Amino acid sequence: MNPKPPDPQVNGFWQSLDGLKTTYAVGPGKILFERDAVADAIYLIEEGSVGLCWNAQGDKERLFEVAGPGAVLGLAECVTGERYRMTAQVVEHGNMSIIERPILLALMREYPEFCMQVVRWLSENLHGLYYRFQNTAKAASRKRATH
Repeated sequence: MNPKPPDPQVNGFWQSLDGLKTTYAVGPGKILFERDAVADAIYLIEEGSVGLCWNAQGDKERLFEVAGPGAVLGLAECVTGERYRMTAQVVEHGNMSIIERPILLALMREYPEFCMQVVRWLSENLHGLYYRFQNTAKAASRKRATH
């Protein structure tokens, strides 16, 4: 496989991947992927929104976040080869694009600039989650202190 290298300078990075991704319309309720399923693709939200649900230690699934246009779902799992950690279900009708894992990994091997961009996104995601959980823990601590 010899994919065309993505060009981050042309109408944005993801638009440069047009020849490598599959785009389709999805309606509310459509499951993009389920928790513990093999991570076989990343999903790019072009329009609409997707709810990400998780469960901790056998609890009922709870909404973790609603992702909107521009979000990339399943990136960490596809890069590491792990299973999806959450369930992704369409909330608002829109368009989703998929890039299959073998294509993603081939691009990362063949084009260092693409690989570095993926590492940058993963780092930003991790940093954002750290602050989100830190703020949640602080809020929970303040709530306990007032009761």
